[in-house]
Amino acid sequence: MSKKPYLRYALNIGISVLILGFIFTQVSIAQITGSLRAADLALVLLSCALGVLSLILSAWRWGMLLEYLGQTHGFGLLCRLTFTAFFYNNFLPGGVAGEVARVAMLPPADAGMDRQTHLTRITATVVTDRIVGMIGIMLLAFFGFVFSRDLLRDDRLSAVFVLLTLGLLAVFVVLFSRRIQSRVKTLFAAPLRILAPVRGPIRTMTDALFVYRDRYDVFFKTIPVSVAANICVVGYFFFLARSIDVDIGFFKLLLFVPFIEFVSTIPVSLSGVGIREATTILLFASQGVSAAQSIAVSLLTFVVLVVLGAIGAFFFFFRKSPAQPVDGAPPKPDDGRQ
Repeated sequence: MSKKPYLRYALNIGISVLILGFIFTQVSIAQITGSLRAADLALVLLSCALGVLSLILSAWRWGMLLEYLGQTHGFGLLCRLTFTAFFYNNFLPGGVAGEVARVAMLPPADAGMDRQTHLTRITATVVTDRIVGMIGIMLLAFFGFVFSRDLLRDDRLSAVFVLLTLGLLAVFVVLFSRRIQSRVKTLFAAPLRILAPVRGPIRTMTDALFVYRDRYDVFFKTIPVSVAANICVVGYFFFLARSIDVDIGFFKLLLFVPFIEFVSTIPVSLSGVGIREATTILLFASQGVSAAQSIAVSLLTFVVLVVLGAIGAFFFFFRKSPAQPVDGAPPKPDDGRQ
């Protein structure tokens, strides 16, 4: 392996250390450790269980997408690969995307299927799975605004609410309108010839959606599962906060947690450490939560991530057979027809 992935990994660690170092100069470490020591262990364990459940639901969602393309796999295998992908995304050096790992590690459901067709279909399911997951997060944030209308008194948050609503409408129109899908693909054809660096990812995403254009009912089944998986994530934030006597309403967390999770996925730090803490401080401050308590909640969420990553690491290092590498970029999805 080249040194570049490790240099990037070291840089991510360095950024996390710098951000945390700055935060700790502004907040009493004694207050943070005091909150952590007082945490209710039962609620922390419940939060870990909700984290596990969220990934199990994600595996179920992926299985639905696979079945619609005639790819039937054991639920246990899908769970193992989902946890392994989580480990890849959060803890392995080199920026190896968990989505690529899922594509590479999932064996063909049909022994007679050639590898190219197999990779094509699996790529479509993985890309669509990420899109559906994003829709679930957006829906939660939308309901967070609806049930916490007092937040709309802030003009900036009101603007975010309007943009979120328009974004949701746009996503659903693209998903469920064949005419709009065709026009979107035509619209992006010319720019994609010019914007070479983003051409591959955008084309893969749009082609993946076209795979399911005749199977709209799959979205009506997978989007609720996506919402449920993300509610589990909000749930473990809620119980971790309660474990140290931080009282934030569940509906406000429906809005805050998707934003925290989104910011934490920006690949500039180690598993979002540092960025997650800073964002949590800013959002929780609007609810009267001290910086020390906000950091304690954020560090407890990292504990949950470590637990989930440890499960993924176990499945990764003790898998039955080595992963087959994927040569080059993910292939262009077909429509699932033989």
